[in-house]
Amino acid sequence: MQIFFDHIAGNITNRELVYSPATAIFEEQEFDFAFENGWHIAESWGVDDFDWYNKQRSEGKVVWYQARSTRLDVSAYEERKRHRKKIRRAGVECEVHTDVSEISVSLYTVYKKYIAAKKFTDFYESAEDLFDGKLGERVFLVFTHDGKIIGFSILDLVSEKTAMAPQFAWDYENPQIGLGYVSKLYQLRYLQERSIEYLYLGNSYEMPSLGKSDLPGFEWWDGRKWSSDIDLYKHLIVQESRIQTLDELYNLQQKYYSRHV
Repeated sequence: MQIFFDHIAGNITNRELVYSPATAIFEEQEFDFAFENGWHIAESWGVDDFDWYNKQRSEGKVVWYQARSTRLDVSAYEERKRHRKKIRRAGVECEVHTDVSEISVSLYTVYKKYIAAKKFTDFYESAEDLFDGKLGERVFLVFTHDGKIIGFSILDLVSEKTAMAPQFAWDYENPQIGLGYVSKLYQLRYLQERSIEYLYLGNSYEMPSLGKSDLPGFEWWDGRKWSSDIDLYKHLIVQESRIQTLDELYNLQQKYYSRHV
């Protein structure tokens, strides 16, 4: 394991604010350790002119960075009547694929509609970049409605106990389906069948990440431990979405530390 810190900026004249992103290179046998300690894979940095990152990737290395990661304790999920009712009401079918070459065009179209609807930045350079496996065994949960592909979830089975969900997308043509939540129920059902312990959901910041805390077995990495403090998580999500100035960031930092004393 190698850990790096980029000391990019600071503001210490009137307040103690330091911005130093942490990155790391882990050996393959350390990947479970990385996930368990809040490290997140830097999948999208290649779109920037980041020479060090691009060099690592060209050498076949995986770059990780420290972030407010989130995960689901798969064992905490117990499929209940309300979950099955939610799935029935959605009216979708779910198929598991390991090869999506024949439907990649349809899936990529769904992905493009998804990022347009959510106003997200497209971090993938191509369909190949999106669909190619990153870690371990890659499976796709493909969702159809009335015979038409409307969404998909990608799962990377990193080890016998660890899975990562790098991408979800749906076309939002029928928002009442609520596929975001329903897809997680299908993911948890599938992962329990595979005896996976944790599903890692990636980094979680700002309002689009708020709904993750409603999922069964939700935990978030506070930098020291996995936390089940949902109130604090929601507070941070809401407050950081409003930050416009350094003073506002500093005030949030002070409140954060005071709640951890």
